[in-house]
Amino acid sequence: MDVITFHWIQLFRQIHPQVRVTMEARSSLTAAPALTTGLADMAPIGRELLPSELAMFRQKFGYDPLLIRVGSGSYATDNRTHALAVYVHRDNPLRGLTLAQLDAIFSTSNKRGHSGDIKTWGDLGLGGEWHDRPITLYAMRRPNGIVNFFQQRVLLGGEFKTTIRERTNSNDKGALSSVVESLENDPGGIGYAGFSHALPGVRAVELAEESAGPFVAGTPESVADRTYPLARWIYIAVNKPPGQALPPNVREFLRLVLSREGQRIVAQDGAYLPLSAEVVREEQARLE
Repeated sequence: MDVITFHWIQLFRQIHPQVRVTMEARSSLTAAPALTTGLADMAPIGRELLPSELAMFRQKFGYDPLLIRVGSGSYATDNRTHALAVYVHRDNPLRGLTLAQLDAIFSTSNKRGHSGDIKTWGDLGLGGEWHDRPITLYAMRRPNGIVNFFQQRVLLGGEFKTTIRERTNSNDKGALSSVVESLENDPGGIGYAGFSHALPGVRAVELAEESAGPFVAGTPESVADRTYPLARWIYIAVNKPPGQALPPNVREFLRLVLSREGQRIVAQDGAYLPLSAEVVREEQARLE
């Protein structure tokens, strides 16, 4: 987000030359600590806050930071808060999964309320040679922002199963590429990675919020219009005590970010997607 943030600051200085704001924009890793320690008024974060970052802020202030959505994650721009695909082996006949099924596959908590654990492909309705085949789980090694998003969005903060085979960078390949490469060689495997990490031997399944559907394939269009369940956001975090107004300089900066000009900067950068008019209105209302 550093380039986008730079252009936001430049535009803000042109419009409000006498108003000063402090930002920590070097990386998402440094942004949240700077907000917690008071070194920055705002923290641009290209992912969801990690539990450790939230815990540090809560410990100091007794409440959560306010997270303002300032852009939508990309479809397949690697290393740029991209949407997640759920992959299986190309020979796997499974067409789609609900988030409740995905939760029951990867977690022990089953917070979405699926009836029973899911351990075999037969538990998902597959027959024949697939009925008794165990499901093998793959994911990136924790802690990680992508794993944290999956845990919060799909597992609702629940606990992961201990049987997940975690992958890290190896053989000049990133961890997400290692996940997908493992799935190419394991007909019983399932894992999640970016759409840019697809390989010929795997297939992304459609996802649905509810069992009644709709089941949505991950495409540039479904990520842009937010109908795909595992699309992501980018944020600016601010310190707003409950019941108190935002400092005027922070409020004015965020108004600019959410303005037509501010969102045009997001679109022109190309790494992320601008917010819809509806989301802009929702976030503008949270500034008051």
